[in-house]
Amino acid sequence: MSDDDPHTDGEDPLAAYPLPSIPVNQGPPFIAFAVLLDFAVQKAFQDLTILADLLPKKSDLERKTSIAQFANSTRQLFIRILAVLKWARCGAKVDICTGIQCFLDQQASMFVDTADRLFQLCNTVLLSARLPAFQIPIAVDVLTLGTYPRLSRAIEQRFVPPEKITPAELQSITRRLNQVVKRRIVSQLGILPKRMRCFEVSDGMATFCVAGEFEVTLTLLGQLPVTPWTLLNFRILVADPRVTDGAELLNAHQIAFLHQYLQGKLNIAKEPLVELYNLLHSFCLSIQLDLLFCQTNRLLGEYMSGSLAVEEYVRSERLVVTYWKEDQSRPHREIGRVQDTVSQGSSYKIVIYVDQDNPQRGLQVIHLPKSDLLLPSMQGRSRVSFEDLLSDTVLVRIGYRLRHLRELIEDVSNFQCKIQGRFPKLQIALLDDCDSSEIVYTSINLFSGRFVVKLTAVEDNSDCQAFEDLINKGNWDELKNTLLKLRVDLIVSRCVRTMRLFPMSLCKAVPSCIDASFIQPPTGKRLVIQLKRYGCLYLVVDLCQQADTDQIHLRCWIVSSEIPLGRLLSAPDGLNLEKFEMNLDDIVPIPVQHLSYSQPNGSDALEKSVQERLHLASYNAKLAGFFAVCEQAVSFLILMREFDRRGIRYCFYPLSECCASKLEIVGIDYSVVTEPADVQLFQLILEAISRITVRMSYDKHKLHWTFECSFFNSPMRFLKDHVAAQSALRGHTVVLNYSANKDSVTKVVDEFLDGLRSFAKLYESFVNLATVLGATPSPHPINVISYTYHKLTFSYGPSLRYVCSLHWKSGSGFSLSFGVSNGDCCKSNPHCLLSYQLHQWFQEKQNLAALVRVLNASAKPLAALSTCPGIVVLNAMEHHNTPVPLNHVFCLIPLSPFVVRLLYKGRICLEMSFVSEEHVTIRDCAPAFVHAPSRLTQRYVPVVGLKTFLNMHTADEKRVTQSEDTPIVGNGPQTAALPNESAFNKSETTFLPTCDDTAGTSSEMVASTPPEDWTPSVVPIMVKHTTLTSLCSPSCTMPKPEWSPLHKFLASVSVLEKFKDQAGVSVIRPGQICFKMQQWEFRFFINEHTLSSLGVKLCPDDKELCTEAEVHFLEDYFAACVSPLYSYNAVTSFARLICACGCIRRDLLNNLLLLMEFQLKRYPEEGVYWFPEICFLVPPMQVMAPPICTVSKLSSMLNSLAVVANHNTKKVLIWIKFIRVDNQSHSLAFPLLYDGETNALQIFRGPTGQSAAPVQSGGALCAVDGCLMRQQQAHQNYGDCSVWTSIRNVMHTNDLLAQVNN
Repeated sequence: MSDDDPHTDGEDPLAAYPLPSIPVNQGPPFIAFAVLLDFAVQKAFQDLTILADLLPKKSDLERKTSIAQFANSTRQLFIRILAVLKWARCGAKVDICTGIQCFLDQQASMFVDTADRLFQLCNTVLLSARLPAFQIPIAVDVLTLGTYPRLSRAIEQRFVPPEKITPAELQSITRRLNQVVKRRIVSQLGILPKRMRCFEVSDGMATFCVAGEFEVTLTLLGQLPVTPWTLLNFRILVADPRVTDGAELLNAHQIAFLHQYLQGKLNIAKEPLVELYNLLHSFCLSIQLDLLFCQTNRLLGEYMSGSLAVEEYVRSERLVVTYWKEDQSRPHREIGRVQDTVSQGSSYKIVIYVDQDNPQRGLQVIHLPKSDLLLPSMQGRSRVSFEDLLSDTVLVRIGYRLRHLRELIEDVSNFQCKIQGRFPKLQIALLDDCDSSEIVYTSINLFSGRFVVKLTAVEDNSDCQAFEDLINKGNWDELKNTLLKLRVDLIVSRCVRTMRLFPMSLCKAVPSCIDASFIQPPTGKRLVIQLKRYGCLYLVVDLCQQADTDQIHLRCWIVSSEIPLGRLLSAPDGLNLEKFEMNLDDIVPIPVQHLSYSQPNGSDALEKSVQERLHLASYNAKLAGFFAVCEQAVSFLILMREFDRRGIRYCFYPLSECCASKLEIVGIDYSVVTEPADVQLFQLILEAISRITVRMSYDKHKLHWTFECSFFNSPMRFLKDHVAAQSALRGHTVVLNYSANKDSVTKVVDEFLDGLRSFAKLYESFVNLATVLGATPSPHPINVISYTYHKLTFSYGPSLRYVCSLHWKSGSGFSLSFGVSNGDCCKSNPHCLLSYQLHQWFQEKQNLAALVRVLNASAKPLAALSTCPGIVVLNAMEHHNTPVPLNHVFCLIPLSPFVVRLLYKGRICLEMSFVSEEHVTIRDCAPAFVHAPSRLTQRYVPVVGLKTFLNMHTADEKRVTQSEDTPIVGNGPQTAALPNESAFNKSETTFLPTCDDTAGTSSEMVASTPPEDWTPSVVPIMVKHTTLTSLCSPSCTMPKPEWSPLHKFLASVSVLEKFKDQAGVSVIRPGQICFKMQQWEFRFFINEHTLSSLGVKLCPDDKELCTEAEVHFLEDYFAACVSPLYSYNAVTSFARLICACGCIRRDLLNNLLLLMEFQLKRYPEEGVYWFPEICFLVPPMQVMAPPICTVSKLSSMLNSLAVVANHNTKKVLIWIKFIRVDNQSHSLAFPLLYDGETNALQIFRGPTGQSAAPVQSGGALCAVDGCLMRQQQAHQNYGDCSVWTSIRNVMHTNDLLAQVNN
């Protein structure tokens, strides 16, 4: 939308067509909203006052009624006001409509008035009116010719202007006038001044321009030679806006007077053009001189009052200005042909004057003192500016003075000097390869004329200030010495900047040990540098200037007051150090056999003189190398001193014999070693190390000791087929890094010796393992992935999928960590469950061969046990002192690396021992069959049928064997050691024991267990790993295919064992129980064919209560629907439901049988939308139909009893779940209460009959209530039980679908 469009966003479209304002007395009536609101508040207050007066006289009910009526009326009143307010927000539209109505009324009244006036004119005024005669000829002329030719002559002459001349006539006249003007000027060209001979003629006018002064425009009003010049215009070109604040120098009256005066001179002068020039030229010079004086005063008032002064000013004659007032004491300077002489007491001046002898010249300039320099003048300047003149003059004199100083410096020295820049600076290079910060920049202050010296590399230097004072005073005799001192300062700054790259700091105050031992050099500088890594060591550097030459000598010492040091560096004295070129081959530590230690003498100042030719740049690699060598030498000496104290023999290789200094450890003096065990470890590991090299290295600006241990004859030479074997044949180097400083030298040596102990401990264990593996034929039970002397990593287990890493650390011993191989499908290592027990056991045994056997023997069983659902790991102490949480199905309790216990729901405990790589023993830990019950073990129950269960799952092998001669393993952790642990600690010559080696012969140790033997086992039963894996894997059979066979078996045993705790329950034989409830006898047993489910045998006391076929059906229903729940509560609910039928109503059982039959078969019927199911456990909350009904605290719990019966009141509560036929993922569960006396089935709403929450109309409960109510009314006149018919009615109801979808 364009900007011109009135209908833009935020604007009223009607604003483009404004309506007339509404008159005061017209339009609809209105009232202010504040008045309306005030009325409402007053009315409410009045009603409230009246109510307060009348309430005490009324009863309580009438009071409440009056208050409610008052509240309602007041609320209605304010609601109306709120509605009016909301309506008023859109009242603008009503105002527009009112304005339109008023506008239309006005237009209507105007139309009526117009009609009345026209009627009056027609009937009264126009009756006698007549038209004049028409001007036909004039009208024809206007329409045809477009003109009015009949205008009278008097009017035409007075008001119509005459025609202008044509452009051709104007061009001809102008051309002729240009010729006349040019002829007049050319005739007087010989007498015109030179500055006025530049003119231009155009349009009959001649323009003369004198640069920087004036510009005039003249013309002639005739062709005669005596016709005077006419001055049309003139302009003064002298101007300075900064002086006049932007205004013109001459005002309008002055210009008018001057114009009149000049025109008079032109009229009477014999040489009018010359006279015109002389008058304007003299006037402009006077103005220029005044302007220069004003500019000078402005400079004095701004920033040059101290260096500038006006000595004399004579109006229209001269101006004398003095500059560089601060530089009055400078002596005479003279070099070559150019002279710049200033006598004592004289000053620099600029004299600007008007030449009286030749008035036609411009302003002249004289520079004092006079010299042969080419100084600037006023000629050729486009504008008058004293500041520009002064700047040009100063720059010329500065350039001369800097050239003078350069020649003096080159005469007394060989330093390189050059002048550069628009504002000239003298650059003095005191060293050969200076950078920008090391160049001495000498310039001259433009205002004061004094020399200014700047040296960036040296801050706050007194020699730099002395050099500046020297050249300002002109004391050239000391020029050379001062420059040499500056050169020494630059070398010192280079040393300081290079030193900052190292852990060194410059001492501002000289330590007492150095002050007492060294004499300050008479000439030169001294640097005292502290080595930060060794706080008691100092590096003393003296820089001395030779008297006869320009060369500088460097002397260095290392000073210490605490640590006795030998001579560090060896170099002859008296070498020339002009360029500081250092030969690092001569600056190296002396070989260790030549070191002589001295006791502290005074400050223990140990001199090392280094006098070499050094070439120092801003960063000098040679000097940096020198500092590095000094620091490295001190570090090596301190380390060698600690080696001597600890009995470590070494050989030192200085810098001149290799690329860097290094130490090689050649042995250890075992007489110094205090621990006998360390002597054996050091001897063992040093035999496997070919060389131990100690170097210095830098890592992230930190200095480190690097110990390089080169090993040979690795134990991997016995394992040629392993992954790490090829790399071990080439040797291996282990690098140890330790931080280097004074305080950590002892710590470094301790850590190095601990590293040797770690190597020796692991090396000793791995050599034995490698020897055994080398003698064992392939395939090996493990594969060594890597051996780095401080860490061993190998894979083991089935398909070598598991990984174990082993290393030894001083103070904590061996450490084990477990993982899986790369690319393996398993997620974790099962030995993480036994990591603590394995760590403790290996710390005691320290036998890698035994560890390998233990890991391989327990890998498969632990992997199988880790697949049990909800498995958690508890240690033995935690298990005995705290109860097992009920929400965990399986708990694993490691007792040792060879024995673990599997706890099922805190009641059943199986102990498993790993005896070999193929077999594992399983024992029942029930205390009744081992020893008397104790406080710790009395909660365990025996596992009946364990041997039969294990026999059943043994496939394609011998029947499960029983190790009768194996000693019984105790229950406590103190007796939990594996009985066959000795088999794991056999000689390494036979690597892995077989099953026969461990358990003896099969005829002696294994006895066949008949399938009918269901007695609990007190002797460990030996099974294969494959059998245990199949027991713990998902069964993939119904019911619950995701459960393992072991899980189903233990769940069945657990259900039966819970019944034994109840009164009146008898045990027929192991695996079968019997109890009597009401008129029924229930015999529950474990299915002997699968040992993974429960069965029931029903025996009614009254044969008429139930037929034999119905009994068989109930038994089959229990096996299909109740047993797969593996729940004691479900079995109890089933028994309660069967018993309640005989006590409440006999035909109730028939109805339940029909419901059970439909639940099992689920045969399709037309019009059935839901399949019913009896719930024997309380269903989860997401299945319950809202509102949730509260039965009791027990029934509200998940998986609690779902059947509650009251034989006295003849009522039974049953949970029924309805499953959608077309989508079985949708289901709803209802608690249904059946009353046997009234034959009514209804939704249970609580113990008092009240609903827990209001039932919403149209919900699932409302639909079910309607079905049950209809059936209740229909069966009032009949004696049949209404349970099945009511449920069938719900099955045919489709109204529950909306509730399910929600």
